[in-house]
Amino acid sequence: MFATHTDRICSLKTALATLQDVHTMCAHTSKEDHDLLLARKEASISHEAAREAYIRHASRLGFLLQDIDTLLDTSFETSHGEEWTKNLKSGMDSKGALARSVQDEVAKWEREISRLQELEGTDGASSSYSDYSDSESADTYDGSRS
Repeated sequence: MFATHTDRICSLKTALATLQDVHTMCAHTSKEDHDLLLARKEASISHEAAREAYIRHASRLGFLLQDIDTLLDTSFETSHGEEWTKNLKSGMDSKGALARSVQDEVAKWEREISRLQELEGTDGASSSYSDYSDSESADTYDGSRS
């Protein structure tokens, strides 16, 4: 049995997508869009990427940092939960500590995903002859067993 990183890569990709959505929300929520968010009219938010992010997470907005922590085994909610709650209540701060930290985390986890995919062999690199050189092919297999 070979060790695999597939489950970890999947969790990291889910967390990364959520981090990117948090960043989009922080960076692209105007005062008018925030008012629509508070009125639970996410579908009317003017910025397309922010609208889609809010719609994706509408039922768990208050828990997004906790969700990220669960997937990444980090303490993002502990360090930024108060700011996230304030942003949800009062309006997003595109230049706040949360927005900066999210950018750093995205870069960090993108590197980790890339590293694991390389180990796993799912990094998008094509196969070469040497990957299969010790295998028998249909052309060389004669049906006999040694």
